[in-house]
Amino acid sequence: MDNSSDRVALDTLAALESRVRRIEFALSGDCSTDQDQLRKIITDHDTRPVAARITDLEEGLKSLAEKSTVVADILKLYSKHPDYFQLIPPNEIPSALESAELLSIVLSSATDFPTTASRLTSIFDMPIPPPELSASLLAHQPRMNKIALLQEAQAKEVQQLRERSAAILERWYTMNVLSGGDCWAEWEERVTHAECAVRQQESIIERNADKI
Repeated sequence: MDNSSDRVALDTLAALESRVRRIEFALSGDCSTDQDQLRKIITDHDTRPVAARITDLEEGLKSLAEKSTVVADILKLYSKHPDYFQLIPPNEIPSALESAELLSIVLSSATDFPTTASRLTSIFDMPIPPPELSASLLAHQPRMNKIALLQEAQAKEVQQLRERSAAILERWYTMNVLSGGDCWAEWEERVTHAECAVRQQESIIERNADKI
């Protein structure tokens, strides 16, 4: 294993195994690999054959695809469009696109080029504020800090006043509105009983008058 290509291949395999286990843990909160085997992968002390490790990787990906629809969709997309997952340097033209497609992309963004250039030019044309103005702003910083503290104290006082007003309103509603309603209900009940007593007395008087 002293060959540099073998070393690179083993490092790549270890990195793939570590990434698969991390994805598995992020998606399901669990990892099918035991702690000892995972520690060997991380510390690069896994002595298993390369074929066995690749088989475990394939089984891990298959298990992830069965557990998570997101992984299954990503693998399906990769099987249909592998070019989407390739990193293309900015100075290289994508080989998967035809000339007409590249031309349409450039033409669709052509109107943005002069706008961006004019904005950059306007930025360069903006005058830099004189240092005296910046120094005066810095001199006002302590005062601005005091004002900020005063505003914070006022905000806390306003919040306390709101809480006290809400408590007073609740007490007034309880003592006046609710208790007044209870008082009116009690008076109505008393008046109802009095009316019943009066009607009973009237009926008795009428019956006695009829007898006479």
